[in-house]
Amino acid sequence: YYIHFKENISKMSMFPYVMHCDCQSIAYAVEGTPVAQAYCHCADCRDFYGATVLAATAWQPQSLTVTQGHKALKQHTHTHKKLTRFFCMNCGEVLFGTNRLGLFVVPNKQLFRSGDPDLESLKPNYHLFYRQRIVSIKDHLPKYLDGKNGETWSE
Repeated sequence: YYIHFKENISKMSMFPYVMHCDCQSIAYAVEGTPVAQAYCHCADCRDFYGATVLAATAWQPQSLTVTQGHKALKQHTHTHKKLTRFFCMNCGEVLFGTNRLGLFVVPNKQLFRSGDPDLESLKPNYHLFYRQRIVSIKDHLPKYLDGKNGETWSE
């Protein structure tokens, strides 16, 4: 995967969402509009990110830039799934990953660290792979049983 590296940027305001790992060794940013904003219930995301359900945004590769600490950024690619996660070698925090479509997946917990007051626009607006859920969620969002635009769950 190709990751943009731009260290020592003097005007960080050009990136609306700037995030850091726990130890502040790595900074990265996303700009533009995400391709998807979803809750993912698939077994792959649960296993790979260690979450019951993953709230995340998906971005085109050119939308993500590492702005600090590229030498501390390490990656792990799953042996047979088309998933990669990127993490800090110092604190171990997972910062973002890639999905089978080649998009960068940024967990929402990272976006909340950006300090942007207008994160409401990045809230998930549907559920994916709801058939694989281990926790039912009561909300008014569409719940696609598999991928987007497929059959939906009806209560």
